[in-house]
Amino acid sequence: MQNVAKQVNQLPDGIFSKDGVVDALTFQLCNTRYAIPISQVRYIEQITKSTRRVDTQHGPFEVTDYQGKTVHVIDFAELTHGHSSHKDNAALVTQLEQREQDHVDWLDALEESVKTGVAFTKATDPHQCAFGKWYDHFAPDDEILADIMKDFDAPHKRIHSLAEKLLGLVAQNEKAKALNILEKERNTTLIKLRNLFDVARDRIKTMTRPVFVFVCNKRNGLVALRLDAIDDIILFDQKHYAHYDSMPGTSGKDLPIFAGYLSEDGQNHMPYILLDWRQYDR
Repeated sequence: MQNVAKQVNQLPDGIFSKDGVVDALTFQLCNTRYAIPISQVRYIEQITKSTRRVDTQHGPFEVTDYQGKTVHVIDFAELTHGHSSHKDNAALVTQLEQREQDHVDWLDALEESVKTGVAFTKATDPHQCAFGKWYDHFAPDDEILADIMKDFDAPHKRIHSLAEKLLGLVAQNEKAKALNILEKERNTTLIKLRNLFDVARDRIKTMTRPVFVFVCNKRNGLVALRLDAIDDIILFDQKHYAHYDSMPGTSGKDLPIFAGYLSEDGQNHMPYILLDWRQYDR
């Protein structure tokens, strides 16, 4: 694949300097590397505010503000049909919020069963609830998150063990004792479990720090690229440029902004896809 970048090609206009080099901002998505000429970048900011939707003649657009102006947001992962780590993590945070509420509801249902005798129908096996089924197969790459998740095992199993224990006490006409134990566990084990959910969600939220990269488009306006992260600024030489030709492993589809390949001098790595946002007409 590196041989592609050694072919003789017609250079895209205005990308390389008179000295035959270009400084480019680099980032990755789905194991594909990309480069944006610094000359097309106007501003970079970490995303700390919500975007909004506006209706236009071309349909609804997601927008943000920059220096008092409304700027069209482009989610690069969506544009190239890739997977955004930030969005995956946001979905995981939502899932953990739901699984936490499941266990609050589980204990409430057990209390109702103890008090009224109504049948308790929720999972008593910690491996059979929705969280347990997910937890048994979840293997995070992040070491800190992995350590946090290990701490779930004991309190999660303890919560589920309460059903057999407390319903057994009720069967022995010891309802008051069962309710006392339940209240104690609600104020200890459940709180510990909920705190772990909080800690896990906080870690997941900090694992990716998405940014907006504001670039110039074909109409000489600005668009805001949403990226999971940026990597570096690299100086590329035009002798390591190759014309773009789609190949297996590249994310998304052929787009007008795909302007070629760039390789680093002396580096035997997969080349970067050069992005020319002057070809983006929205």
